[in-house]
Amino acid sequence: MKSKMPCCILLTVTIILSGCATKNEITNTTLEIKKDGTLEQSIIETFEKDYYDATELQEMIESEISDFNLTDGSEKIQLKEVELKEDAAYPVLTYGDAASYAEFNDVTFFYGTIAQAYEEGFDLTINLTSVKDNEEIDKDDILQMGDHYFVIAEESIVIETFHNIEYISGNVTLNGKKEAMVTTQDGELAYIIFK
Repeated sequence: MKSKMPCCILLTVTIILSGCATKNEITNTTLEIKKDGTLEQSIIETFEKDYYDATELQEMIESEISDFNLTDGSEKIQLKEVELKEDAAYPVLTYGDAASYAEFNDVTFFYGTIAQAYEEGFDLTINLTSVKDNEEIDKDDILQMGDHYFVIAEESIVIETFHNIEYISGNVTLNGKKEAMVTTQDGELAYIIFK
């Protein structure tokens, strides 16, 4: 399972928090998709309580973000907060768009309309299942829903949407009407459609 943080940040956190949890123990990191196209990533990183320095952790995450923003020439990524409780750290990062999220985390990630995904060259030769009646749809059906919102994700993560989820791929499990757990491996992609 891929990390819920960029590799460089995860490595940094592991060094600072020596005794940091393995990637498989991070189960509740969440990516919230907002209607304006911005994203908010709430990361949960567990560790043994005696091995952390909150200031150092925050400075290192800020440094990674600053380096990215300098290279990108914008302020698309920001550290909203880092909270420490008991044996876990809770960094919250905001992203100006899906492309910034994908690049910073070194993963395939798309959020936009189905029409935009098609224009960007994503392969839509896929089968999805309706959450309402388990009806299966294919590429032709998907393309007819061009104005629906579409999420393509490569990593295992909880995704929150701002409208009810309508169709999902087989590696997505609903946690609620607007929340789903994506479970991928070996570079496979997961798909979510919502209106």
